[in-house]
Amino acid sequence: MILSTLVLCCFLVFVEARSLPFLKLPYGTWQASSFDEVAKVYTFKNIRYGAPPTGNRRFAKPEPPEAVSGIQDGSKGAACMQLHTSGTDINTRDESVVPDYSKIIQASLSKKVYSEDCLFLDLYMPEESLKSDNKLPVMVFVHGGGYTTGSKDMLDVVGLYDGTGLVNQSKGRVVVVTLNYRLGVFGWLGGTTAERAGATNLGLMDQRLAFEWVQKYIHLVGGDRNNVTAFGESAGGGSLMHHLTLGGGTISPLFNRVQIYSAGLAYNFDRKGKLEDAFQKFSAVAGCQGKGFSCLRAASPQRLILGQIAVAGLSFTIAKPQFGPVPDGNLVKNAASLDFAAGRYWKQLNSVLVAHAIDDAGLFVDPTIKTDAAFLKLLLDAFGYVDIVASLAAEYPAEDYSSPLARQQDVLKDAVFACNYRWVTNAFPRNSYNMQFSGGSSGSHGQVLPGVFYNPTLTVEANGTNFPVAEYFGNQDIFNSLQSYIVSHAISGSPNTYRNAPSTISWPRVSGATSENLGNVLNVTNNGFQLITDRQGASSRCDFWLAIHSELANKANL
Repeated sequence: MILSTLVLCCFLVFVEARSLPFLKLPYGTWQASSFDEVAKVYTFKNIRYGAPPTGNRRFAKPEPPEAVSGIQDGSKGAACMQLHTSGTDINTRDESVVPDYSKIIQASLSKKVYSEDCLFLDLYMPEESLKSDNKLPVMVFVHGGGYTTGSKDMLDVVGLYDGTGLVNQSKGRVVVVTLNYRLGVFGWLGGTTAERAGATNLGLMDQRLAFEWVQKYIHLVGGDRNNVTAFGESAGGGSLMHHLTLGGGTISPLFNRVQIYSAGLAYNFDRKGKLEDAFQKFSAVAGCQGKGFSCLRAASPQRLILGQIAVAGLSFTIAKPQFGPVPDGNLVKNAASLDFAAGRYWKQLNSVLVAHAIDDAGLFVDPTIKTDAAFLKLLLDAFGYVDIVASLAAEYPAEDYSSPLARQQDVLKDAVFACNYRWVTNAFPRNSYNMQFSGGSSGSHGQVLPGVFYNPTLTVEANGTNFPVAEYFGNQDIFNSLQSYIVSHAISGSPNTYRNAPSTISWPRVSGATSENLGNVLNVTNNGFQLITDRQGASSRCDFWLAIHSELANKANL
């Protein structure tokens, strides 16, 4: 492997009695930025995997990185340009007992650097990779954030998305990669004008370029390019669904296993109508109406973000066009739901882990929708057709709900999250392991992540005391056990091989893929694990949404 260590005195300042290894790539050399003495993990920060998507490369397919001279220490890097940096919703507790992590997160986010030059990845390598020629399984993480926010290390102050805990849990048997990709208007434009310019699904292409980087170079740090598990949450999970349906399932996703957590997709269909209208509105607000992409490439990032706000607002609502994967007649042939249902997906995965939260939709409910009339107006704004709204109103009748908010939440749950979970399961019924996350403070969207990235050594100082981060977000023992399932799946294809016994239970493959409800689903609570019959992602309800998608696709002439 092309990893070397230096013992010259001038380099000993990095870590006492320990030199940090170098990763020599054809286009540059990166030195590890740190070594975790407890977990025995080297971290390489901000390895460039793509050329800066700036200037004429803005709104263009990503390109491989250019050569860079000198030793790169990982200090140069940035999160991708994005709408806002508000982080995540966190339930705070008494600061006299534990610190207010929302304040800690805000302080951390205020120090982040944001730039269009952001195609970087981080690499977490066990110390054993320096001592052995064995090839290790690889885990590649795609972050969430509604396709408009986030980064590979956006919430590193609370351990998200630091791969150290995963390598530690594996006892040095995995290599972890996390990556940035372009967001919002910079990475996810839609509409026929953007299609003609080759400017659609650029965030998806960025992710693919990172997977190509893994295929080319991961062996240099002891990773096995033929044993790659992709994992992602929310927008990251939705992205991975599209990697499986690239080119109608004819293009290898460049991974062998996948873990999809709460895949979030606000499906877009109307390329010539709604998506094109959204693009034209964005272009006008950015000061480029009728001036084409040459003007958009010259505009300031701030003008482009103003255009994004004009189109999608400041927060998620299904009433407005949302950024994310869109059918473009090229890379993305159709909606992922319809591709999965028609068998147009990559079938050569050897194992799948798919999960949802017990309350994925609660964070995204529009609190201003307080009447049935307002609810129906929301649906009309979202879907655009009176007959579609009538079908939805009949499927979700007002008398079944305590309030319009509850009705809206049920629609969001199925439309944006739960049916994605079911469609992926239906595609891999014989080798899928399914999970419902009911832990954390409320089992809401994203609260599984502290378990996925559990790190027992991570603490944050507040009020003169070091607090374990995991203790704040939930039960540390549960997070530790949950992570053992996750790492075991990445190493062996089964969550049971290396799970922490006796704190875990045997987790069988899903059952009931042809039934109304899925069985053998692992329910993760703050008190432990149990197998349940899952009431979310019911077959009849998701078949209803497939019919809606098919009708929308027909109306859009996809």
